[in-house]
Amino acid sequence: IKERTDKMIRTFTKKGIDIEVMSIKDASQLSTAVTVGVRSSIMKTVTVASYAHSGFDTTLNDLLERRRTTVKTALKTKATTAVQPSSLKSFSIESRVPSIEEWKESRPVKVQVYRTADITSIDDILTPTGVTDNPKRMLMRRAPNPFAEGAVRLAYHGQLARSSSQLDNAQSAMVLKSFKHMGKGLHDLKQYTKQMEVSIIASYLAEEYNETDRPAHCGRVSYLDVSVIEEASDENERIGERRFCVEPPLPLGPFIKFNSNTGYWNEAHLDETLLRFSVFTYEATDGYLMLTDLQGVKNGADFVLTDPAILCKDVLRFGNTNLGEEFINRCMESTKAHMEERGWD
Repeated sequence: IKERTDKMIRTFTKKGIDIEVMSIKDASQLSTAVTVGVRSSIMKTVTVASYAHSGFDTTLNDLLERRRTTVKTALKTKATTAVQPSSLKSFSIESRVPSIEEWKESRPVKVQVYRTADITSIDDILTPTGVTDNPKRMLMRRAPNPFAEGAVRLAYHGQLARSSSQLDNAQSAMVLKSFKHMGKGLHDLKQYTKQMEVSIIASYLAEEYNETDRPAHCGRVSYLDVSVIEEASDENERIGERRFCVEPPLPLGPFIKFNSNTGYWNEAHLDETLLRFSVFTYEATDGYLMLTDLQGVKNGADFVLTDPAILCKDVLRFGNTNLGEEFINRCMESTKAHMEERGWD
C-alpha cells in the first residue's frame, strides 16, 4: 500500500467506513474476502434500517409502500391515530459526558417514570402490554445536546434518581433517547411506550434463551432495561423533548450492529450465539415474531444489546420497522443459511 492509498484508507476510517486490507499472496483469503464483501454490499442495499419516522426518502419506497398498503387493509376494521413525520429536529452532536460541575449547574426536572406490565410467558407477548397505572415520580437531568444519533432517535447523557442528592451518584447515569423528527403524534406517550414494549419483549426472550440447552461456547444475551420518562411540565412538549426512553449505559466496548430487519448479517462480527438467539425468538413464538436489529456490545462471550426491532405477523404492532411476515421469512432464511454454511445448524 502506497502512502496515498494509506491516507485514503485513514480518511475513510475516520468517516466510519471500514476498509479491510488483505494480502494478495494468499488467493484463497482474497477470494473469501471479496465474496463476503459483495454479499454484504447486496444485503445493505436492501436494508430498511429504522425508517419508522424519517419521511421514507429511500430507494426502498416500494417495499415500504407495500407495508403501508397491508396496514391500510388491516385498519379497515380498526381505528388508529395517524403519526405523521414532518421535519428533522435541529441538533448538534456533542460526544463528551458533562463534567460534575456542569451537571450540578443543570436544574433537576421532575418526571414521571412509566413501565409496561411484566411479561411472564409467551402468551403475554401475543397481547399488547399496557402501561402500569402508578408511574414513579423522580428527578432527571439531561445534557443539552445529544451524544449520538441513529436512524430514528437521538441519544443524550442523563441522570435519573429519586432525590437531588442521589443524582450525583454514579448509579444515576442514564441514556435518554427521543425521536429525532417532529410530526403529528410522533412524540405522544404512546409512541414511546411502544418502543419500551419492544425492549421488554426482547429482554424476556433473551432470558428464556439463556435457559436453553445450547453449545457451551455460546454466551448469554441480555437487553438494557428500558423505561419511559415524561417531564411533569409541558414546557418542552412543542419541541418534542418532554418524553424519552431511558436506559442504563452500555458496557465499555465497540458498539456493533450485528444484523438488520431485512436479513442482513454483519459478517465481520458473525457469532453463533446471536444466530441461535435469532432462531430461538422465531421458534419460541411459533413464528409469530422474530427479533432483529441486534446491536450493542460484546462483553467476553456474552452480548449486551439495545434498540431491537421486532418483525411480527401482526403488522399493526411494533411500528414501521415491523415489515411483516415476508421479512420474517427472509431473515430466517438468511440466518439459517449462515448457520448451515458454518456448520452451526
